[in-house]
Amino acid sequence: MTLTACITTFNRPKFFEESLKSLYNQTNKNFSILVLDNGDDILTREIVNKYRQKDIKLKYHNHSPLSISEQRNLALEIMTTEYYGFLDDDDFWHEKKVEEFYKYLDTVQKEITLWYSGFKFFNDYGKQRSFSKSIYDKKSDLRSLILMRGSFTGSASNPIVNLNIAKKINGFDSKILTGEDYEFYLRLAVNRKFHFTPKPLTNIRQHDGPRLCGRLRDYI
Repeated sequence: MTLTACITTFNRPKFFEESLKSLYNQTNKNFSILVLDNGDDILTREIVNKYRQKDIKLKYHNHSPLSISEQRNLALEIMTTEYYGFLDDDDFWHEKKVEEFYKYLDTVQKEITLWYSGFKFFNDYGKQRSFSKSIYDKKSDLRSLILMRGSFTGSASNPIVNLNIAKKINGFDSKILTGEDYEFYLRLAVNRKFHFTPKPLTNIRQHDGPRLCGRLRDYI
């Protein structure tokens, strides 16, 4: 097995089921699923049990309360595949996300550090769902990241990352209260290349309130 998709969830069963369903709907099913549950919602466990008997191996771990950085580091400890991708419980993957990742690996025929795709934002208003146009940034190098140019990955739900390299840089900084993924990508990018497919393969739910860049300014 080459890839693990890890959903991190906290008491949002309605969103969580759509995220999990998007994994089982993948056209390429050569991957495993890890669910890290930071909450105590019984509906989340019922959803896991409903999908457990399907055709993709699923591992569920309900743990004591952790910060998001600590939860991500727990995932790095548990996973054993060469690559992993996080999926927040309010986002979902396009059905060809895994297929396109493997196609890219076959094309480059070498170990890569991080691969990500174009993405779309979406909103739910009542029963109406709307999507943004496809978004991607062709200049997502380290300098652009530092300057916060463009949208880069859009969400932690987008990148697929080399597990061994993530462990070599000691994973996520548990002292960081917000923007932990951004800081992780900065360290991961030093002297390494990121890889990109412009197809919109990640769907990111928009919420009311400030975006990541605003939270980063507040944190700094």
